[in-house]
Amino acid sequence: VTIRLLNPPCVHALVFLRELEWYCDQTAGRSTSRLSKKLAAMGVAESTHVVEAKSVRGGEITQQEWQDMLAAYMEMQRARDPLATTPRRFTLVPVRVAIMVAQDEKRRDVLIALGRPVPAKWLAQERKDALAVERAVDFNTEAILESEDCDELAEIAFEEEMTLAGFAEYEEDETDVLHARTYKLTTISKALTAEIEAFKARRTQVICRHRYGKAVQSTTVESDVGQLLRMLGWMKSHRDRSDDEGDPPRLTMKGVVGSAQFGLYVEQYVEWLQAREVKFSSIANYTNSLVSLLTYVMGDEDYEVSGESGF
Repeated sequence: VTIRLLNPPCVHALVFLRELEWYCDQTAGRSTSRLSKKLAAMGVAESTHVVEAKSVRGGEITQQEWQDMLAAYMEMQRARDPLATTPRRFTLVPVRVAIMVAQDEKRRDVLIALGRPVPAKWLAQERKDALAVERAVDFNTEAILESEDCDELAEIAFEEEMTLAGFAEYEEDETDVLHARTYKLTTISKALTAEIEAFKARRTQVICRHRYGKAVQSTTVESDVGQLLRMLGWMKSHRDRSDDEGDPPRLTMKGVVGSAQFGLYVEQYVEWLQAREVKFSSIANYTNSLVSLLTYVMGDEDYEVSGESGF
């Protein structure tokens, strides 16, 4: 099922929780709630969507989408139980979450149904078990099972987990935005200007062999650049350097983000923000941008921990 939520506006590929229960437990009729409890234990229960008729009145989906989903749900249910009654509501689970469940329960049939390849370690284990019956050993199979590089059970990327359906989109807090303007770096050097332009080009370029991940929208890049300037402004005017040894880092992306002390700088910066009662949602958004900046710096072919010093 592909659903286009109107509030908040987004598009997600989902599966019926009841269908997932059928494939995992072969249960018909009423839900056993086992998977609901499992999703809660996994910390992804908030990613599910409960859909009902009033979802149309609430502006979350259109009337046509409700009818189409209800028809698909009833077709699924009556294929197994001709006497299945029409439900008042049903639960939808993001495909990514369903894949996580299938991986955790080692259900290859569910993975295949969801369009995912069967992990190599699963296939290797099946071959090992088959060979054990014949009292045989295949060293290539054993190598696959022992390889850390072949652990496909956790191949859901961190980026995907952070964008699971159901998490509220970040909205800037006006008070935090006004506060950020008071310490943002305003005097930008030629070196920093060149770094920012290179960063924007790489992050937005459709095809880029140097970039890890997909291209992003210009608004995302501008947000990352804004956070870079905020942190550099804090580094220049507000950071306590009394315990530092040697000169402070140069106020550039390479000098600060590429520094061996970048983790310490971020920790001190977050503590400074907390002391000024900046909202946690804003801090989380700021640190997310800092991760993007660090990923960019580390992805450079010539990257090495910087020892540049400046102001």
